[in-house]
Amino acid sequence: MTASATILVAIYSRFAAWNIPIANVAALRRQFPQHTLLHARSHDEARELIADADIVFTAVLNPDVFDAARKLRWIHSPAAGLEGILFPGLIESPVMVTNSRGLSAETIAEHVLAVVLAIFRKLPVAVEAQRSREWAQAAIVGAMPPRTIAGSRVLIVGLGAIGLATAKRFA
Repeated sequence: MTASATILVAIYSRFAAWNIPIANVAALRRQFPQHTLLHARSHDEARELIADADIVFTAVLNPDVFDAARKLRWIHSPAAGLEGILFPGLIESPVMVTNSRGLSAETIAEHVLAVVLAIFRKLPVAVEAQRSREWAQAAIVGAMPPRTIAGSRVLIVGLGAIGLATAKRFA
C-alpha cells in the first residue's frame, strides 16, 4: 500500500495567469488518486484548508496561514525565489521548504535577451511611431544610434539557473 498525503495546492494570485487552473488540479487528482488534493483559490481558503495538509504547493504563504497548519511537513514553491514564503516562524520550524529552481530559467533568459534587444534597437520608439503612423528614423537613430549586442559587454549579477541560462545566450 502506498502512503497517502493530504496536499494543499494554493497557487492563486490577483493576476489570472498566475492561478493554477482547476483542470490542472483535477488532473493531479486523477494522476495521484492515493493522495487527497485540496485546492485553495484565496488566502482565506488557504488558511482554512491548511489545517489538514501534510504538504503545501504554493508561492505565497503568510504567517497567519502557516499558524493554522497542524500537521504540515513540507512546502514546495513553484518559484525560484522563496521571498513569498519565508518568515521567521517558518524558518525556525521543522517544515521542509523546497523550490522549483531552474524551472523557468530558459524562458526567463530568452525574455532578458528579448528586452535587451528591444532596448538596444529602440523598438519601443519604433512601435510607438508605427502606431502613430509616423516615420521615426530620426528619433530612432538620433543622437545615439541603436546598439548591437555584438561587441557589447554584459554584467549578470547572480549565476543561478537563470543567470547561467542568460549568460549562455549572451555568449
